[in-house]
Amino acid sequence: MFRANGVGGMLAGARARVAAEAARGPRLAMCAAARRDRFAVCAMDGTPVWLAAFHADLIVDSEAIAIELAGMHALWLAERVRERCTASAAMVRLVLTPRHPMTAVVLDTAAIATGLVLELVVDAPVNPAVELCATGALIDWRRADLGTLIDDPRNAS
Repeated sequence: MFRANGVGGMLAGARARVAAEAARGPRLAMCAAARRDRFAVCAMDGTPVWLAAFHADLIVDSEAIAIELAGMHALWLAERVRERCTASAAMVRLVLTPRHPMTAVVLDTAAIATGLVLELVVDAPVNPAVELCATGALIDWRRADLGTLIDDPRNAS
């Protein structure tokens, strides 16, 4: 039987378990931004990591969907970094522009499911991914230095 508060309780329990593991894992930091046709992910200092067009099968018909997808791509990349550090969980600070109300809920749930504890920052005065997204050349994340996303190397294995 489904209980209205059951899902929230399960998510809170999962978040607590992931947070306990993440305290021993790496701390990552990144910025993301999007337009309807592309997204960008970079390190906090603006070092480009991934700039790509959205997949042709995705329907990106609003700014809200574009930014949510950019956040999902950033989390996917954070998961790759976590795996390379051989950590079961990690903390991720994600600066995301612009702000949309449902984005936080969706991204937080996705983060927990992949072993990430998300600190979403939507009111940062500067997000270098915005300019990168508008003017940068495409960048394949496989050729980028993912180590630039590690904010606290003491916890990276």
